[in-house]
Amino acid sequence: MFPAIGILLLIGAIRQTFLAKKFGETYLELGSVPGVIGGKLSGVIQARFNPLQERSVHVMLTCINQVVTGSGDDRSVSEKILWREERTFGAQEIGAGPEGATIPVEFDIPFNQPATNRETERDKIFWRVDASANVPGMDYKAQFEVPVYRTATSAETPHAVPTAQVSPPLRPSVDIRTTAGGGTEFVFPAARNAGVAVAITVVVLVFGAVIWFGAAYLPFVITGAIGLFGLLFFLIMLQLWFGTERVVVEGGELTTRSAILGVARARSFDCASITGFELTVGMQTGGGTGTPYWDIQLINREGRRFKICGELEDRHEADWIVAQLKTICRV
Repeated sequence: MFPAIGILLLIGAIRQTFLAKKFGETYLELGSVPGVIGGKLSGVIQARFNPLQERSVHVMLTCINQVVTGSGDDRSVSEKILWREERTFGAQEIGAGPEGATIPVEFDIPFNQPATNRETERDKIFWRVDASANVPGMDYKAQFEVPVYRTATSAETPHAVPTAQVSPPLRPSVDIRTTAGGGTEFVFPAARNAGVAVAITVVVLVFGAVIWFGAAYLPFVITGAIGLFGLLFFLIMLQLWFGTERVVVEGGELTTRSAILGVARARSFDCASITGFELTVGMQTGGGTGTPYWDIQLINREGRRFKICGELEDRHEADWIVAQLKTICRV
């Protein structure tokens, strides 16, 4: 095992050496410091690659809550994505700079997101910019932590994009239909996140194997605890493979219906009582660099929030569905 770890560390060191030699020092120049909650984070990334070559650069701004539990050998670190915005800049948007290429960084930050907080290292919130591009040989990747705070310029509605300007997704996972009564129905099919469903299925099989073999050798209490965790993952697996959701807006009423293997739950809301729709991160895979899956929440006059649909991997598609709901419900 120790030679294998040494080989992996050596491979990582060699890769970092080649990356440093190929791309040199890459840095982020912020237009103003800090980034503003309820405002903007803007700047440029100076990167060493040819800006004239046809390629796009993917840039993400992520708010992360990092929690440390335990200590010593029992120390563990978990990262939860609280919010993320992504943009892809085409070759025509990438300019020439002193290092080679100048990559724009431009994000609106919602007013309801938390500011940078490092008062304790065991439970901190920080913001990070990630940039990546496919280039010949080794791909370009860069990561920068950025300060984001509330300031005197923070506003509750920062530069919101009009719903009419949100373009439809190229590869939608949600089916939109017209109902017999002239309304609109959003159908979220089963197994729409097949990759995650497969991964959870593998986890369930591992739990099953541990319970099967551990029943003969482990104490009942330990086997029972493992079984409870296995049951939780089994329920998540069923939801991912067989769970469906429908949202129907018709006759001034919004109705949601979620079902799994014939067991359904429905709720209705008067469109006149809806004050907004909002995206939140539901589940996620990986840590702070992982993939968030977006839920859509309905907000009523009392300020209460209700999840009406979710588990959308494509943030652009989630934004588009929210825009359609706002237009139909006249929010």
